[in-house]
Amino acid sequence: KGVAYNGTYFALSSEKDNKVWIWEGIPGKNDEPKYELAVPEGPGRLDANSEWLVIAGYPADRFSVKVIRFDELANGDIKTIPGHDCFPQSATITEIGFFITQQGCHQVVGWNSIEDALAGKMPINTLGSGEATKAANSITMANSVAWDGSHLWIGEFKFSTRILGFKPTALP
Repeated sequence: KGVAYNGTYFALSSEKDNKVWIWEGIPGKNDEPKYELAVPEGPGRLDANSEWLVIAGYPADRFSVKVIRFDELANGDIKTIPGHDCFPQSATITEIGFFITQQGCHQVVGWNSIEDALAGKMPINTLGSGEATKAANSITMANSVAWDGSHLWIGEFKFSTRILGFKPTALP
C-alpha cells in the first residue's frame, strides 16, 4: 500500500501482512530488509524525510497515524499521533510542517513539526470548512496530501474528483 524513499532508506508497507519493511538504499531483487516493523492496525501510505518515517493506515477508519525516527528503527519505537483520528488516509512531512488528511472530517490539519503533533498540541493549520461541499474553501473527503516545494496539494476521494492546491502566504 505504501512506499517511501528518503535517499538513505527505502520503506514498503503491506496492510495484508501488517508490516513495514525498510532497506538501506533501494533494494535489489534478493535483498532482505534491514528492519521489519509490525504494525497491527494495517499500514498504508508512507512518507519520509531524513529523520522520520510516517505511516498512515489502511483502512484508515481504525488507524491513528504512526511515526518512527530512523535512528530508532532498531528498537522499533513506533509512536502514535494522538487524536486526529477522523479517517486519516494520508500524512506528509515537509519543510513547512507535518500534515494529516482527515477524510471523515473533510479537512487537512497541520503542525510546525511531528514533535508538536506527538506532544498533542493543537494544529496550527486547518484546511477545509469541515463540511462536504464544492466551495472553494472546502475539502470533500480529503484523501491524499503532498508538497511540491510551492503548494500543498490535496486530493479528494470519490464523488468530488478534485485536486486542490494551497500556497502558503509565508514559508519558514
